[in-house]
Amino acid sequence: MKPQKGFSMIEIAVVLVVIGMIVAGITAGRKMIHQSRLNGVMSDFNMYQTAINNFSMQYDALPGDMTNASSYWPGVASNNGNGNKFVASIAPSTLVESLDFYQHLALAGLIEGSYDGYIDLTTPVVVGTNVPASSIEGAVFFPWSHQRNAVSSLWTAGFGIGGYAAPEENFIVLGGETGGWPVYGALTPEDAKSIDKKMDDAMPGDGKIVGAPGATPPYECATSHASGDILTATYNVSNQDKDCQLGFVLEYN
Repeated sequence: MKPQKGFSMIEIAVVLVVIGMIVAGITAGRKMIHQSRLNGVMSDFNMYQTAINNFSMQYDALPGDMTNASSYWPGVASNNGNGNKFVASIAPSTLVESLDFYQHLALAGLIEGSYDGYIDLTTPVVVGTNVPASSIEGAVFFPWSHQRNAVSSLWTAGFGIGGYAAPEENFIVLGGETGGWPVYGALTPEDAKSIDKKMDDAMPGDGKIVGAPGATPPYECATSHASGDILTATYNVSNQDKDCQLGFVLEYN
């Protein structure tokens, strides 16, 4: 029997190079997919802002807040808002302007899909039924109005840190929808900062894009997450967990 010949050093080196190339390719591919999802967040927001602009021009109203939606679409169970120029919850509790927002835009043909505008308090957010999907798995865009520093809004459980008298604004917030409500973290602070930097000022408490912790501890999206100056807070990029919601100011005249 002839002795078996082992691999030469050159052959082993070639195999190691090929394995390295495969691993590098997989890693690069994952990074590309991840970046495409972050780009999708920016594209989604731009789409909604454009849709709002077109809706406003055509109907002289803010989608979701529109008082006479039922007269434009009488054959559909369309919901009317209260016309105060803010997207918010209204009575009864099963009617929410935040969900009417998507229904009105879809009925106007400005976004794809069909949405019922109703909320079931046991399963409030259902992708494809009352909200569209987003490019981030487990997260949706949810429009609502609030002050950045309001206790009831997203910085003390979210957007608001004390000491800053902010006016009420319309936001569309990318939030994780674990448990049915989109009030949880959807992005790591690094990813939130990356989007904020590309579109605004990379400051979580200032500008047109606001980074905020989710509704449950540890509230570690930003360095000033419980007290201090909201306008000088910075993203806590050392935290690699998905602790950030991202709110985009919706422009509406």
